[in-house]
Amino acid sequence: MVLGPGLITGASDDDPSGIGTYTTAGASLGFATLWTAILTLPMMAAVQFICAKIGMVSGRGLSGVLRKYYPRWLVYSAISLLLIANTINAGTDIGAIAAAVNLLIPIPALVLVLPIALAILGLQIWGTYNLIVKVFKWLTLTLFAYVVAAFLARPIGARS
Repeated sequence: MVLGPGLITGASDDDPSGIGTYTTAGASLGFATLWTAILTLPMMAAVQFICAKIGMVSGRGLSGVLRKYYPRWLVYSAISLLLIANTINAGTDIGAIAAAVNLLIPIPALVLVLPIALAILGLQIWGTYNLIVKVFKWLTLTLFAYVVAAFLARPIGARS
């Protein structure tokens, strides 16, 4: 079986900051907020579907559609907000990676942030596309940790 871009794209939603957030929420709240999945999953699917349809019909991304149909100030505002959000998200991802490495190696997470950021940047600048794809494919194996965690967590009904 060939594992391609679909696997990596599907796994990309499980970014380090999201995993850290969900882990913290799960550890402190248990199943109390699980009901929100009933609301958020259909909304997330609808947004993804609409974005895909806009791209298929127009042949453009969202920024291209905004640029064509809306005033310049609105396009620049939207892109500026996206830049800010992506920068914050990248920072939290690097911080979450550092915290995860800190669980395995007793080096303070704050000390690990810069080396991790430089390693990621180096991989993007000097790594080939094929190397990056291989790294991402191996990283998708970490998703099996969810299955293992489900058994190790022993849901409330299964406890003795």
